[in-house]
Amino acid sequence: MTDMLFYNVWRADTPENQARLIAAMREEAPKLAAKPGFRSMTVLEGKDGRILVEGRWASREAFDAAVTHDDRAQTSRQSLEAFGTAEPGIFTESFRIGSLEAPSHDYPSAAFWDRFARREVEANGLKLSVVEGGQGDPVLLIHGMLETWAVWSRVMPHLAERYRVIAPDLRGFGESEGTGAGYDKVTLAADMLALLDALGIGRVHVVGHDFGGQIAYALAAPHCDRVATLSAIETLLPGVDVKPRGDEGKFWLFPFHMAPDVPELLTAGRERAYVRALWDIFVEPNSEVTSEDRAEVERAFARPGALTSGFGFYRATPKDVADLTPHYAKKLAIPVLALGGEHCFERRTLESYQQVATDVTGGVIGGAAHFTPLERSDATARPLLEFLAAHPIDDGCRGQRGPQH
Repeated sequence: MTDMLFYNVWRADTPENQARLIAAMREEAPKLAAKPGFRSMTVLEGKDGRILVEGRWASREAFDAAVTHDDRAQTSRQSLEAFGTAEPGIFTESFRIGSLEAPSHDYPSAAFWDRFARREVEANGLKLSVVEGGQGDPVLLIHGMLETWAVWSRVMPHLAERYRVIAPDLRGFGESEGTGAGYDKVTLAADMLALLDALGIGRVHVVGHDFGGQIAYALAAPHCDRVATLSAIETLLPGVDVKPRGDEGKFWLFPFHMAPDVPELLTAGRERAYVRALWDIFVEPNSEVTSEDRAEVERAFARPGALTSGFGFYRATPKDVADLTPHYAKKLAIPVLALGGEHCFERRTLESYQQVATDVTGGVIGGAAHFTPLERSDATARPLLEFLAAHPIDDGCRGQRGPQH
């Protein structure tokens, strides 16, 4: 963290002026970056013409010398006023100049990276970061909110003994690119389908946790030819009613995260603390979750725009209900495994998927709350491995591959 942080907030009256304003900022950014004491600059772009510029400097003195008391910098600022005016607002990330806190090369462990590798894959017009390893039938692991691919890091070694494991960061999460939009589950499912195509994978086992289970359903419902099995962990489907548990008070975050702008206003600069507080609510004490796990997720969501991507999951709910409800009546025929944490969704994940599929098994992962793959990795991996072994991808479908790259 630097000693000095500043924000300039702008609003353009047309999409054309917004594009011109961002282009002008991009052109000026390298000149600013060359000044002594510069750390980084981030531009956050809203859909409604608002733009936020965040600058990080080594000290207030360095900032004043480079910006406040520099005639050329002030002239540059005045030229920007041809395209926009100042107004406060909340934004999603557009581009960054300068350093960014990178994931630790040691997390989750050196032994993990002996078996798995990270790479970047172009899919649906985005560069998605993917961690993969192992051989055999492919298994796609889809994370949810307050998570990256790393929520699967303790389960992946179990799966990789028998399967090719693919764990991407969703758009706007972790190390993947984001556009600030597209968090409805149909669009995210399209990202995953494009990823499978880019990897040359036809049929696949799909496993989703939290909102990842909704994405898995949105992928499977119209593409049963591509999805051999669906596994959902700690997931409820939008618009599908299940019996209340009785502790719904702790799910205040659903309406809060759906509100436009307000969550960003209240969490700006406090992202790590906010993530830490939510994990305290939804992680069972004395689980396998470590301080390193927490540090990694806090790092990931301290990035500009990362929490907004997560809030996008919730804000897309009305569209998700409209998009997915027509599929519910025609129940999925592929095998489905539905698991809930003992201290969170319990049997509600199973009850949710029983309403939309005909071949559903599952139950409860004992001793776990919400982040079950990290909290109780063996108890999560065991039923998943048994389920996958019972439903191999048949030889006749192995040849149905996506586009080869």
